[in-house]
Amino acid sequence: MGSIYSCANDDVSSQDNGSQDPLTDVVQDDSGITPDSSDHTTSDTFATDALPSSNPWSKDAVTRVNFYRNLAGLSPVAEDPVLSAACQKHAEYMALHRVLTHDENPELPGYSEEGAFAGKFSNIAYGYSTITLAIDKWIEGIYHRLPLFEPGLSTIGVGMAQNYWCLDVISGAEFYLQHEPIAYPADGQVDVPVLFDGTESPNPLPESLSAPTGYFVSLQFDHDTELGENFKMLLYQNGILVESFVRYPNDVSDPNSLLQRVTVSLTALKPLRNGTTYEVVARGIVDGNPYEKIWTFNTKAAPQH
Repeated sequence: MGSIYSCANDDVSSQDNGSQDPLTDVVQDDSGITPDSSDHTTSDTFATDALPSSNPWSKDAVTRVNFYRNLAGLSPVAEDPVLSAACQKHAEYMALHRVLTHDENPELPGYSEEGAFAGKFSNIAYGYSTITLAIDKWIEGIYHRLPLFEPGLSTIGVGMAQNYWCLDVISGAEFYLQHEPIAYPADGQVDVPVLFDGTESPNPLPESLSAPTGYFVSLQFDHDTELGENFKMLLYQNGILVESFVRYPNDVSDPNSLLQRVTVSLTALKPLRNGTTYEVVARGIVDGNPYEKIWTFNTKAAPQH
């Protein structure tokens, strides 16, 4: 089964006292390899007796996930009511103990087998008033974005209790489905946010770099893709290179590199400019062949005062 990769058992009781930076977290398989979908909770894993068919947040969750997947050129997802019921149990467990965690202790009140499974395979968050806001925050980071952009993801589940959110983004996925590299922000995308505020956990930034930085740019390849050592991804504004931090797969300096999968991620050292066109150039050897992808996106206009 999965294990927690950093920060999963943070006590968030302080957040109930007015903190404005809700935590998020992500799960990683023990082996460091994305598990096969056969290892995950599926619709027939648990009995559906007395389980609700949906909840008040499922429609918004599906709508927002599909909004982003459509931008990325991916197929839509649907809600799996059984996954949602399990997520609801895990959300209630977190709320009961006021802790943001992927784990459940069988010896504590509120434990359930369904909730424990859901916790292992979900993005979790605390403090957001809607699932739409939570999904926006997961997309802002890199580690939580990637499972939402898994090409083989077809169903999701969602639960919430006292603003503890649980969104299962792994159980309903078929891994190793072949797909063109997924660029995000997508080519031609507009109204792109300008910054990453540093609230993702684990923190995708190196110790030498502090938030806020630029909104993450990612190029996500199939799980079995091999990138050549000379592969590069660069960001330009009006033909001028933007100083950025770029992380490549299997970066030995990154303790969370396994979470990044075969993805190149880039964040400008400073927040991007509002109302500006940026160009991304990715070039190198992919699976032994020359590869080049060039695309542009536009950031959102500056807020009106």
